Amino acid sequence: MKTATAKVGTKARQIADAYFDFASNFLGLSDSVKAYLRTPFRVVQVTLPITMDDGLLQLFAGYRIQHNDIHTPIMGGIRYHPAVDESELAALAETTTWKAALVRIPVGGAMGGVRCDPQFLSKAELRRLTQKYIARIHHILGPRADIPSPDMNTSSEVMAWILQEYADRHGHSFACVTGKPGYLGGLMDPYRAASRGAVIVLSKHLNELGHSLKGMKVAVQGFGKIGSNLALMLSEQGCEIVAVSDIYSGIVGRNGAGLSVADLIRYTKENGSVSHFPEARTIDREEIISSDCDILIPAAMECAITEENAGKIKAWILAEAANLPTCFEADELLEQKGITVLPDILMNAGSLISSYLEWMHNRGADTRNHRDTDVELYQRLDEAYLNVMKRAVTGGLSIKKAAYLIALERVSAEEAKHNHWRSRAHWAGGCQ
Repeated sequence: MKTATAKVGTKARQIADAYFDFASNFLGLSDSVKAYLRTPFRVVQVTLPITMDDGLLQLFAGYRIQHNDIHTPIMGGIRYHPAVDESELAALAETTTWKAALVRIPVGGAMGGVRCDPQFLSKAELRRLTQKYIARIHHILGPRADIPSPDMNTSSEVMAWILQEYADRHGHSFACVTGKPGYLGGLMDPYRAASRGAVIVLSKHLNELGHSLKGMKVAVQGFGKIGSNLALMLSEQGCEIVAVSDIYSGIVGRNGAGLSVADLIRYTKENGSVSHFPEARTIDREEIISSDCDILIPAAMECAITEENAGKIKAWILAEAANLPTCFEADELLEQKGITVLPDILMNAGSLISSYLEWMHNRGADTRNHRDTDVELYQRLDEAYLNVMKRAVTGGLSIKKAAYLIALERVSAEEAKHNHWRSRAHWAGGCQ
C-alpha cells in the first residue's frame, strides 16, 4: 500500500508542479514568489486510533492541507482512500486554489483525507473514524476558516457526521461544512454539481466547434458518483455511452451500440461493479483508454492518462472530470496529436461552485434554491470557458495551459496586492 500511495502522490505532485512551472515562468514570477505560491501555508497530519468492530485497535493517518488563504474561508474536499498521502493532498489543495480563481470564487484551496479503504470498513467504523478525524483537526475548521466538502468515498452522510462532531465542540453552524443532506441545509449534491458542470463545459465547447452533444460517442473511465452521474446526464442529452470502466473491469456496448446507463446504474448498485453487465461485453479496465469514441472522460483517480497510454487514445476530445488525471508528458503528446484537453480545473469546478453557494446560503447571505444554483453554475462556467478560450486563441496556447495561466495570474495579482497593502500598513505604523 505504501508503494502505491507514494506512486500516486508523487505523480499528482508532478502534474501540479508542471503546470505551475509553466504558468509562473510564462508570467515571469520571481523564485521567491513561486516558492510562496506553491507551498501550503498549513499542513496537519494526525494519527487516528480507532477501535474496530472486533475490538482491536487500528491506527489510521489523517491529513488536512491548506494551500492558500489570500481569500477566506478555505474550501476543499475530504477523501477516504488507500492512496491518500501528504504529497497527493498538497497537489489537490493547490489545484483547488487555481480552480477557485478560474471561476472567480473568492476562497482559498484545501484538501484533506484519511488513508483507509472504506470498502473494508463497516458503517459504524467509518463513523468512528470520521469523528476521530474531526476531533483531531476541528481547531483549524470553521464557517469562517476552513469548510470541508465531499470528495472520493465520502458522502452527504459523512458531512452530516462532520457537522455534528464540529457542533459538539463549537456550537451548531450549518455553514461549517458543505455537501450536506438537504434537511441540514444542503443545496445540491456536489457530485451532481461536478457532473452538471462538466456537461455545461463540454456542451459549450462542442457548440463552439459547430457540434452538439447529440450523437457523440463517449467513453467514461471511472463509474463512481461523478462518472455515473455524468454518463447519465450525457445520455439524456443524446450522447451514446459506448464504454465505461471501474476499478474492477470495463465494458463496451455489443456491436458498438450505446449502453443503457440507467440500467447500468441499477446493475452496479446490485452487483458492486460494471463487470458482466448483460447488455455489454466485459473488457480489461485499461482498454477503456483506447475505446473507439469521440470523447474520453477520465473520471476516476489522478494520473490515469500517462505517456505510455496517451498514444492509444482515439477520441478527439479528452474531458477531465477527475482531478489531475493527465500527466504533463501525456498532455504534450495529446497536443501534438491534435486532441483537445478540457482541463480539470474547469471541467469539475461545479462542485466547488455549489459548495460556495451552499456556504453562502447557510450563512444567510442569500436564499438560493436548487434552480438558482443551476443558473449560477451555468453563468460562472460559461464566463470561465469564454475567458479561457479567448486566452488560448490570442496566446496560441492549449486550453489547459490557458486555464492555468489565468488562474495563477489572478492569484499572484491578489497576493501582490495583499502584500503591498500589508507593507504600507506596516510602514505607516512605524512612522507614527
